[in-house]
Amino acid sequence: MDDIVNEVNAAQLGRDYMDSLYVGKTEANMANVCQKLILLHLKPNKTNAEYVNRAKSHGDELKVMGVPETEKQMISYVIGGLSDEWEAHKGNVSCSRPKTLAELK
Repeated sequence: MDDIVNEVNAAQLGRDYMDSLYVGKTEANMANVCQKLILLHLKPNKTNAEYVNRAKSHGDELKVMGVPETEKQMISYVIGGLSDEWEAHKGNVSCSRPKTLAELK
């Protein structure tokens, strides 16, 4: 009986260890994707659609990890990453009715 209990305990320790590795990796991945969203900016050689699609892709990655960003949060990331030439338009987008990412393209 003691052998069975020891095997069960060893198996549980193994599962706990594997879970801790997975959770650590998942948290690191989430932090990495969140950082990509925060640092996202419109590159001069990219179109608006490519820029918005990149933001949407990062948002989709978070959704798969169980951390969905709201449409409003995603729009904030996109607006925040626009270059200075878009400064006059940032206020218009922020003050108008809520938009979807698709409308920002």
